[in-house]
Amino acid sequence: MRDNKKILLALLTAVTIFSTYIGAVLAGTGSIRIEPPLPYMSESPAEFTVSVQPPDTACDPIILLVMTDSCYQGLNDIVKVTWGVSREAGLCGWQEKSVNGEKIPDFASNGAKYTVASLKDHLQTTESIWYASVAILDGDIVPGETYQITVHLDSDHPEMLVYIMGKSDCDSSVYDMTVPPTIPGFVVPEIPVGTVISLLTMIGSAVLYKFKHK
Repeated sequence: MRDNKKILLALLTAVTIFSTYIGAVLAGTGSIRIEPPLPYMSESPAEFTVSVQPPDTACDPIILLVMTDSCYQGLNDIVKVTWGVSREAGLCGWQEKSVNGEKIPDFASNGAKYTVASLKDHLQTTESIWYASVAILDGDIVPGETYQITVHLDSDHPEMLVYIMGKSDCDSSVYDMTVPPTIPGFVVPEIPVGTVISLLTMIGSAVLYKFKHK
């Protein structure tokens, strides 16, 4: 069973890396990167590495956290993000969303927003979801640099996604930069092998379509 899970994780890693690349080619997805890119079970706190693809700079970065209703109801303490030397931010003002067609967050450009339906799908839940954001890193994310952030989540049901957003225009109020369609966070969905095969088939078809219609 353990070997099967290792094989599935390897396949998911390949699918994520490849789909991220194809997504960038076909749709011009965000250039912010967060590692590890796949969902994984982790005891709190969990560390993430953040960077940006050159030549872009992500101004005024924020962290966007999205959790299931069970995770929210099971919170035992405020969710915190730490970085640098004793720098910390707590996430308050959580907002609930349940309508699949809605997109979040409000302050992002339409192309950078996440649909409630896709977030529910990543979290494998039919419940409503909760989200909150806060400024991090005390400066811009610049090419060639990596930044370490630590997320502290104390919940009886730890199911939360971790995203980073930024602005391509430092003078703008709109967040239009985000990460590609990865699923970093505190949850491992049980994805059947058939789903992996379907994903590979879809990606292969997209690549063929792209090159046939160039």
